Amino acid sequence: WRLAINPGNPFALGQVGATTFVGLTGNPPAGQVTLLGLVGPYLRRCQGQSGPTEARSYPVPLGFAVEQASHRRDFRRVRCHREGHQLWLEQAPNQSSGMLSSACWGDGLVLIPENQTLQQGDVAPYFPFNELLYG
Repeated sequence: WRLAINPGNPFALGQVGATTFVGLTGNPPAGQVTLLGLVGPYLRRCQGQSGPTEARSYPVPLGFAVEQASHRRDFRRVRCHREGHQLWLEQAPNQSSGMLSSACWGDGLVLIPENQTLQQGDVAPYFPFNELLYG
């Protein structure tokens, strides 16, 4: 019910009799994070997918700093850039909960672990949207 993730709270998963239900939060970015990160793997497992149902992540350096630590895991909308053989992540300009346009602008999510600050150039787990969609 209460997840320590941002965005994505509140989230509900339960059963009423034999029927499973999922409750997503009303703001678009939180709904996107919970649908891709939690509901997608659950549905793939229900459909009989064997093996891992979670998306793969890739270690990619940040092109921005995270100066303030949060007590929750923070999933930020990002775009992955390549310059030569070097990859780096650019953060969407507006991460507010009402901005779905950052999901259209971006090509994935980066996970900022709880209780951590990160400097530009630090490596963090990057989840491309295609990995989140298809597992």
